[in-house]
Amino acid sequence: MRKCHRDEGQAAIVDAIMFMTIMLVASAVILGASGGWYNRDSNDGILQYTTEYASTVLRMELPGASYTDPCGQFVDLNGSMRSVGFLLCDEAMILEFGPGSSNFSEYNDAMLTACKNIIRPGLGFAISCNEGSVFISGSISGIRELPDTRSASHILISPYPEMQSSVSITFYVWVV
Repeated sequence: MRKCHRDEGQAAIVDAIMFMTIMLVASAVILGASGGWYNRDSNDGILQYTTEYASTVLRMELPGASYTDPCGQFVDLNGSMRSVGFLLCDEAMILEFGPGSSNFSEYNDAMLTACKNIIRPGLGFAISCNEGSVFISGSISGIRELPDTRSASHILISPYPEMQSSVSITFYVWVV
């Protein structure tokens, strides 16, 4: 005698539910191991994200106009392969040592837009060079306004060894 179709249907549903449960657990394990998630309450998770965010931003390239770097060389950002890291260093050094007539507001606005586009939702950010000589943020206007619960990633860059100076760049990230 043949089994009832109802029993076969129930067995198929149980199999499908088991398969879906296994796939959800496996997906969660893979995402967790890859760093795809961050824990809003974990300082380690935010610190790791801040380091990765800083690395990404420093490597970005911004097309735009041109300027003269601290060594007096003409820099054309269109197709020059100059990264945000170089631009930040040049801006900080020009503001510290170079001619006072340089205006970087166009570059900073473009950098702010790019940084806003890649930051994870629910997080705020700020970039500071040489303790505030250059300060870029989407939500605050200066170092004094940084939240107490923030994470920081700090890098020291010497872009022009012949000038014997370096630029300190700090990225701050916090949960909004």
